[in-house]
Amino acid sequence: MARCASPDRKCPNPMKPERFQRELEHLRDISREFGRRHPAIAPLLLTESADPDVERILEGTAFLAAMVAEKIDDQLPEIIHTLTQILFPHYLKPLPSVTAMRLAPRPGLMEPLVIPKGTRFASVPVGDISCVFSTTSDMSLLPLTLADCSWREDRETVLRLRFATQGVPMNSWDTDRIRLFLSGEYAPACERYRMLTGHVQQVVLTEHGSQRSLRLPGNAICPAGFGDDEAILPYSRRSFAGFRLLQEFFVFPEKYLFLDVAGLAPFLSGASGKGFDMDIYVDRASFRDTVPFRREHVSLHVVPAINLFAHGAEPVHVDFTQPEYRIVPADNAGHAYEIHSIVGVTGLAQGGSAERSYRPFEIFANLDDTTPGYTQIFRSDAAGGRLDWYISFARPGEKNFEKAFRPETLSVDLLCTNGTVPESLKAGDVRLATANSPVLADFENITVPTPYYRPQVDGNALWHLVSHMYVNYFTLGDRRSLQALLGLYVRNTMRDQGGYRARLKRIESIEDLSMRNENRLVHGVMMRGSAISLRVDPAGFPCKGDMLLFGSVLDRFFASYSGINSYTRLCMEERDSRETLTWPPRLGSRSLL
Repeated sequence: MARCASPDRKCPNPMKPERFQRELEHLRDISREFGRRHPAIAPLLLTESADPDVERILEGTAFLAAMVAEKIDDQLPEIIHTLTQILFPHYLKPLPSVTAMRLAPRPGLMEPLVIPKGTRFASVPVGDISCVFSTTSDMSLLPLTLADCSWREDRETVLRLRFATQGVPMNSWDTDRIRLFLSGEYAPACERYRMLTGHVQQVVLTEHGSQRSLRLPGNAICPAGFGDDEAILPYSRRSFAGFRLLQEFFVFPEKYLFLDVAGLAPFLSGASGKGFDMDIYVDRASFRDTVPFRREHVSLHVVPAINLFAHGAEPVHVDFTQPEYRIVPADNAGHAYEIHSIVGVTGLAQGGSAERSYRPFEIFANLDDTTPGYTQIFRSDAAGGRLDWYISFARPGEKNFEKAFRPETLSVDLLCTNGTVPESLKAGDVRLATANSPVLADFENITVPTPYYRPQVDGNALWHLVSHMYVNYFTLGDRRSLQALLGLYVRNTMRDQGGYRARLKRIESIEDLSMRNENRLVHGVMMRGSAISLRVDPAGFPCKGDMLLFGSVLDRFFASYSGINSYTRLCMEERDSRETLTWPPRLGSRSLL
């Protein structure tokens, strides 16, 4: 247990000196005590030894004992990691840096262009490393720009967005909605989100140079970013989707500041002008706060992008004599890459021509006597927190021994990140093209890339797993259980202490949680559901808009957590003012109103 199993395998984290010293003193104490009790058979244990060979044996024994003790204190992380990968495969993944990319159509764009998920953009170099960001969802790039944004208050309060079409007729676009992103500083953007999602009376579209117009209800502006097809973090199908909503909110809350203006097809299909105005009428009776709204506070053609990309590993030569083999990203001399996950493992036997694919042991799929499998293992390196990755093989039955254990060269496909390097980037630094960047658009990131979070793979991993199982299989109907669950998704790093404390304050602001069963008539059918009430301390949030956003994420989480054919209805009460935020009843991802 105390030795390295192979030349390329690093030993665990350095031994703590106090642990070694304690074990050495303990050995000397118990040896003297044994000598006092049995002087006839061990007289030399009563005397101090000056023999260096004896001291070397004692120190080596103390070192081995200390290694075993540290392994026990570390709670056998290999076992815990395997259980976690089976039950909660998302939990031990690193959280790469995330940003928001804004694209601007060039004059040559004559029709809508789909920017597919996985489109890559590169940053200006940080040292010798250019970070790569990949978009996390499809985006429709329209030949449309936001020319102006104005705010008018007289008899009515109106936000006017003026759009220009670059001379391309709108009736050929075949689209029903336009997506907006509320840019700028986070807290004011949340206040604009609060205004536009709950206090709009109507939306009026007017074509330039024409009297054509279309009047839409206030709920034509609807929140975006909650769908499974809009996830920013790669999630296994074995993971509960509600956990992703929580994790993404704590990593990149700006992801939920997207709004769709829907129902535009009747207007656009008959429009031939060079632009249109969108007048958004705000209900000042219900929204009395002053919120600045300027051109830079609204953006078109924005999509989240994550520092995650496909990359290969150095070839791994396997002779099946070692318990595990280290995986190293290719061309990683400058530590430009860190592994996020193993995507595929393929082996080619020496002297053979047929490749065979290995399956992850955790998925339990077709692992019969002839299907080779592997288990991934990772641990913190000795240098300072980076993860070292290994694979160990789930071996087929003994009847296939010669074929199964013939030496092979493994080809390993990875998803990699640039680790902490993107933390040195600023807004506007991700602006370089890659092989699949669109040529008919200019682009740059408009948010500072988020910190990189490594998973906690040592120490309290066992207790995190137990906590997760507890809140998963017992009720969330009390405040402490909900706070325990939310706390599992707040990762800490010394590089982001302010953000860490802000996330904890949101969770700690929950002062009371109650649930009660109720029945409701929905479309002529009586349905059973749960009314959920939260009371929160407003001091835990930078603004009311952030409180609304937090509640919106919890609303979706509770809905995804509820049973089949059972709806949820969330109310959140602010402690001081007694003001209540309410969400419509929700059945899974679908609102019932």
